Amino acid sequence: FFKQKTAYEIPKRDWSSDVCSSDLIAARLTEQGVPYRAALTTRPGDARTLAELARGQGFRAVVCVGGDGTINEVVNGLRWSDGTLDTSVPLGIIPRGTAQDFAQGLDIPLTMPMALDRLLQGEARPVDVGRITFADGSSRLFVNVVGVGFDRSEEHTSELQSRFGISYA
Repeated sequence: FFKQKTAYEIPKRDWSSDVCSSDLIAARLTEQGVPYRAALTTRPGDARTLAELARGQGFRAVVCVGGDGTINEVVNGLRWSDGTLDTSVPLGIIPRGTAQDFAQGLDIPLTMPMALDRLLQGEARPVDVGRITFADGSSRLFVNVVGVGFDRSEEHTSELQSRFGISYA
């Protein structure tokens, strides 16, 4: 699973209560002899760009340290120009974020050390990937849920986050 180059992305914000340190992940990967490169996201779209770069540079796997929204971006960065997913690059997940619907659905441990342990075991599992095509011909992949209308409204998301301290991407 982890041979040659490996990458992981860490979101700029940490919404979780436990500490996620790139130093801790780096130390563990180094201890296990896993070559890697780390990159931080600073704004929406960065995770997609980093995944595209990793795939284009021949990385053997991309590990996303993030929540459902970051996972969505990374999946869309791992697609070919025709919109299909490049299945030759496995996606690893270390859950971080608010809801963690996708990680929970896959029974990925929600604590960073346990998720990293599972990841280092290298057990790949296929998942369903959907594609939605819009009227303008553009498309996006999704692995968790797809929604249109009110559930995707920026005002709705902002209101939920400010009132209840939750968000969905």
